[in-house]
Amino acid sequence: MLAGLEEWQSAEWAALDLNRSRFERGGPLIFWLSERAVTQMFQHAPNVRSYLASSVFRLDADKAELDEAERLKRLGELYERFDLTDDEVVRRAEEGMLSVSPSFVEWLILLGRGDLV
Repeated sequence: MLAGLEEWQSAEWAALDLNRSRFERGGPLIFWLSERAVTQMFQHAPNVRSYLASSVFRLDADKAELDEAERLKRLGELYERFDLTDDEVVRRAEEGMLSVSPSFVEWLILLGRGDLV
């Protein structure tokens, strides 16, 4: 996970863009950015943007965490969508057989198993 990029200017984003191959890996890549930093990245790092653009999510700054009811509701939506149990998701992740799609990454995090991402 990358954070602390809020003050980056165009030169830093351009340098990151040139060195983007260093991000190629098997696991997920998470950038934790403000809207300003996302705008800067989109303007000055088009190749990095291409890695992330389809998976940019906006969090409400006043409510960046779910309460227990919201967490259980979201887990219920994931159960219905994928027809899997928590145990099956964890087992597949432990065996390296779980897709690294954003939905499964979210599921593991909601279960408190971010260590499997």
